[in-house]
Amino acid sequence: MTELEDAPAASSAPPRAWVTVLVAAAFGSLVSALTYMWFGDTNINVSDEGYLWYGVLRVLEGEVPFRDFQAYDPGRYAWCAWLSPIFGSGILGVRASVAVFQAVGLTFGLLVARRLVSHDAWLFLPAVILSGWMFPRHKAFEPALALIVCWFVVRLVERPSLARHVACGVCIGLVGWFGRNHALYSGVATALTLGYLAWKRPVPAGWRRFFALCGGVVLGYSPILFRLAFTPGFASAFKTAVLEVSTKGANLPRAYPWPWLQDFSEYSGLGYVAMVLTNVAFMLPFVVLPLAFVRLARADKQTVDRRPVLVACTFVALIYLHHAAIRSDESHLAQCIHPLLLTTIALGATMKRRAVLWGGVTVLSYFAVLNSHTAFRWHSPWGRAPEFLEYELAGEKMRMIPARVAYLEAMRIDVAERIKDDEIFIAPFRPTLYPILGKRAPVPQIYLLWKAPEEEQREIIRALETQDVKWALLMNMAPDGRQDLRFVNTHPLVYEYIYREFRVVKPRTPFFPSDHILLRRKKR
Repeated sequence: MTELEDAPAASSAPPRAWVTVLVAAAFGSLVSALTYMWFGDTNINVSDEGYLWYGVLRVLEGEVPFRDFQAYDPGRYAWCAWLSPIFGSGILGVRASVAVFQAVGLTFGLLVARRLVSHDAWLFLPAVILSGWMFPRHKAFEPALALIVCWFVVRLVERPSLARHVACGVCIGLVGWFGRNHALYSGVATALTLGYLAWKRPVPAGWRRFFALCGGVVLGYSPILFRLAFTPGFASAFKTAVLEVSTKGANLPRAYPWPWLQDFSEYSGLGYVAMVLTNVAFMLPFVVLPLAFVRLARADKQTVDRRPVLVACTFVALIYLHHAAIRSDESHLAQCIHPLLLTTIALGATMKRRAVLWGGVTVLSYFAVLNSHTAFRWHSPWGRAPEFLEYELAGEKMRMIPARVAYLEAMRIDVAERIKDDEIFIAPFRPTLYPILGKRAPVPQIYLLWKAPEEEQREIIRALETQDVKWALLMNMAPDGRQDLRFVNTHPLVYEYIYREFRVVKPRTPFFPSDHILLRRKKR
């Protein structure tokens, strides 16, 4: 069967499109719910996960992201806060709210994947594959937003009407409410897609479509625009947050894991296979994207019409992979690989070829995900599964590995039982401890990673003085082995102030981390 003969059956919508929507929503919800029920109560990330959890608690108290506390973009806090009456505001409730958003993103992703399978029932496979790559748990917003963008751009390629330009613009603006980087990624990807379409199948009234797209962006971004206009202090704080990202960056750089730089000698058996295939996942863009661009360059108008997923997802994947190009580790690859996986399958011109590609992606995902996933990796066949212990965290029962239980017990005995109702300053990056201890940060900064200017450091000192903060918990850590990122080097004035005004308190427990230092203010 030729590509031309096979393509219409693969890309056309089923006779009852609403059935496909229901099936996609059902599979997306089922996989997300099962993942949460099985693994949602395991462990906790004491560094990054609190960045979301703490912010949700502050929003529920009426505070504003950026203005009142260091934050992601406001959308994800608003989402979790809206669902808190159903799931609660503890860490389990926040994870459940994120799982719901994951289900939404999966639904859109499966609607794209439906164009690459022969029957609705086959959507269960991409549901499992795409959901498996949604880690770490508190960052499931990222891949969900990428899949939503894919669906809107695919629809735009299929029929670039004024209405779909508006809808795509709304998508760009709305994802920007959850993350400014998503507005940039989706906007550039959409622009590249429209540029490609203008080359391959020119259409009249281009300016009308352009203004329709821009109008949609403004409409979608209206939650932020409204706050910029009417929330006191938000505009200034938002400007500061944008400038900080543009100057400091959003992530610490990490070199790309080129295969010739990796050492797999310490692994054997399935563990060796898992490490190799994880590295293959990093190499996938350098194979898939060149092949996709060759196909797109050779395509004519009819081919473009028949293969909208290949057109749209290629450009979305290209731009979104920037997220993993800066900090090239498994968790950042997992946050942006989904458009690339869809592009990989779309390379198959026939259903038989796509079936082979689905098989390859399944095997690759199985080993790579179980090797790196926040929760799944504890249950991989080649790893040694730890004995999970039941532990009550902030009033919620959870399952923790013994090492995490020891850490949390040290925080309870050495910190919580000592400070009681007093306030505490935690630095540089353990924001999860604030909600665990039931405390509000005395300063807006909850993740003090980058070198701070002198004025910002003096503001922190003034806040500690004004609020008479009696306790401080410092971590003597060098992120990624970088000595310049130790707290003493990024915030020397604050460090000097704390050691001048506070005294070191001896730990009560032998398992208190050696790189943690608890200090109490000296009596005046």
